[in-house]
Amino acid sequence: MDLKELRTEIDAVDAEIVDLLVRRLEVVSRIGAHKKKQGVDLVDQKREQEVFANIQRISKENGLDADFVQELFEKIIAESCKVQENL
Repeated sequence: MDLKELRTEIDAVDAEIVDLLVRRLEVVSRIGAHKKKQGVDLVDQKREQEVFANIQRISKENGLDADFVQELFEKIIAESCKVQENL
């Protein structure tokens, strides 16, 4: 493969990542609507800890830098909270 083909491949992977983020935020919106309807707090510290534990495990299993993935998910969860607050 030449550089152009590799860059095309990385562009496709980036598009998949964005599509997954869109999908995740759509689910977050539905969860937020459910929480509001049920009168449940939007922030669930226990659940956040579970998410972080899961991504730490998955990161390590896949040979990724767990700290990098942790930082990435901190941003994703912060955005998820914003989405729920704006419902």
